[in-house]
Amino acid sequence: MHPLLSLSPAERLLASRLMALPKGNEKYETYTDQLVYFSARLAADPKTAGIAESVETVLKGVDEAQALLTDARRDEVRARALRDHKDEIGDRKVRRYRRQVDVVEDVTFVVDRLFSRGLNYLTAPRGRAQLDRLSTLHSATDDLLASEQVSAHPEADELRATLEQGKATLAGAIDELEKAVTGWEAQTVELARARDLFRFRRSNGVSQLGAVLGELRALLDGDVRAAYSYTAPARSRGGAEVIEVTEADEVPEGEAGDGESG
Repeated sequence: MHPLLSLSPAERLLASRLMALPKGNEKYETYTDQLVYFSARLAADPKTAGIAESVETVLKGVDEAQALLTDARRDEVRARALRDHKDEIGDRKVRRYRRQVDVVEDVTFVVDRLFSRGLNYLTAPRGRAQLDRLSTLHSATDDLLASEQVSAHPEADELRATLEQGKATLAGAIDELEKAVTGWEAQTVELARARDLFRFRRSNGVSQLGAVLGELRALLDGDVRAAYSYTAPARSRGGAEVIEVTEADEVPEGEAGDGESG
């Protein structure tokens, strides 16, 4: 049971004003700063030092997940940069192929077959879409090489050589881009997994910290005020102040400690 569920209404009101444990969706720095403070407060008191390690375990898990997420994000960016580089190389090769075809006389039928939708259609996409269009251009070149139109062309040998060279160039570009695209796609999967792990450890950590609060209350004889004072936030990067509790916030006499811990 979450510690708050075992409190009386008055205790819950006080707890809501005093408790400064992180929420499951808080930023990494905010989340971990509160854990560091909580752990240090527990460790400073010989009576509660034995449960500080539980908070450190949550902190370590979140830190590890954050490090994995940072590495995965950077790996994805690197893989994307490589993909875009290979993509740009492919674009240049397509444009060069078009210029080489234009050198041959009377090749309107070749241009219509290979570049009917223009160069932008073949060079604008990124990633898998670009790879698919390069593959389509490669297949169309292969089909042309087997056609009677090419064999009957007045400069058949020159045209065939141009198409063969273009086909080989495209094959190399496709091979390089395939590896880059596949590598990037794999990194996006790793990034998603790292993000899910971080989110899980951050949200699951809140439940674990709730259990620690239950143990803390038990060690402090059910004193809600004393227990939640251990979670008062350290001064954050944003300048947050420690909450001051006035006499009006006191738990009514006879109600403190009525709830069960844990």
